[in-house]
Amino acid sequence: MGFFPFRGLRQRLFLPSRSFGGARLILLLTGVSLSYNAPSQTTSYTQIVNDFTFTRPIAGKWASEINIGNTYSNSPVNKNPFAYVTQYMARYWMHYYLNARWKLSLFSAYFYNYDVPEVGQVLAPEIRIAPQAVYYIHKRGYTLSTVSRVEIRFKNMEKKGYTDSYRYFQNLKYLHPINSKIIRQGVWYSIAVEEAFINLPSGNGTKMNFDRNRFNLGAGYCFTEGLLIELCYVNEYVPRAGNNEMYHHISTSIVFNNFRSNIKKRFPTRFGTTKPDE
Repeated sequence: MGFFPFRGLRQRLFLPSRSFGGARLILLLTGVSLSYNAPSQTTSYTQIVNDFTFTRPIAGKWASEINIGNTYSNSPVNKNPFAYVTQYMARYWMHYYLNARWKLSLFSAYFYNYDVPEVGQVLAPEIRIAPQAVYYIHKRGYTLSTVSRVEIRFKNMEKKGYTDSYRYFQNLKYLHPINSKIIRQGVWYSIAVEEAFINLPSGNGTKMNFDRNRFNLGAGYCFTEGLLIELCYVNEYVPRAGNNEMYHHISTSIVFNNFRSNIKKRFPTRFGTTKPDE
């Protein structure tokens, strides 16, 4: 969803819904993803992904964000999508809103990847650090954004200790308010995202290669400016030597904007009174 702590900036990023251009774009993204993934499908998995986001403006154009999430998965021998917990993760962001078009970010994260042999996963706790830039593209009737990111990854592999690797991430995101000009209380919105991951050369012998492709399609609802919920279907293609994989994710995201301040306003007798956020 993304976080917009400044009312004027948020309004400039969500434009009137008067064009069919967004519909053509989403069809194009869907076609590209399906045509790219379908021929390479070998083994399929179904996963349930949960993500909770807590955002907070700090001062001026700075804001912070925390992501907490986990992933459930089935396996070839157990079709229940909640059969295994394959990952827990926690991530902390610092954002700087340069202007209405650019947002610069930096995150540090910890991913606890479980050992699940039925899913072909090896126990590999991981630390990630990544600088990121987001560019917003304003079009008539919808908003596009594109993310560029370089991830520095430190995996704790059994018998090998920590190994470092580097990965480049690029996406294109389509966001379309359905029953309003901007996303605000009571507004539905549609989401489509095309993502690509590329492994970069590293000192441990990793060469540049394509890591995975991911296509997201879903919708969100803004209950209040402080609470948004999104539900997406995610098709993820992972090419691997001799065993390509296809993941079908059902992803739920709950976003709490300015969480601490809203809780204090909701329960003033317990937390005390607070001044309005700047």
